[in-house]
Amino acid sequence: MPYEIEWKEFAAAAARAWSLTNVSAYGETWGKLMSIPPAVPLNWLSRAKIHITPLDDNVVFDEQQTIDLYFRSGLIKQKLNAADIVDRS
Repeated sequence: MPYEIEWKEFAAAAARAWSLTNVSAYGETWGKLMSIPPAVPLNWLSRAKIHITPLDDNVVFDEQQTIDLYFRSGLIKQKLNAADIVDRS
């Protein structure tokens, strides 16, 4: 199982690195997945200062804020608890 966790961490880091250098493609895909105009994620991604950080209580809080926004906006159908789905390992 540790190998699986290492692979997930590598894949997540590689995906994040790719997204930082392929903003247009990432924004287009994100827009399609969320059923929103591509201009919305493209605008956000072009201004965001994304960096990798340890997953602490502040990150879980921020993720919960995003989940709640998506739920209120109807982008997701089920209310989720960030603490239950964020992998801190």
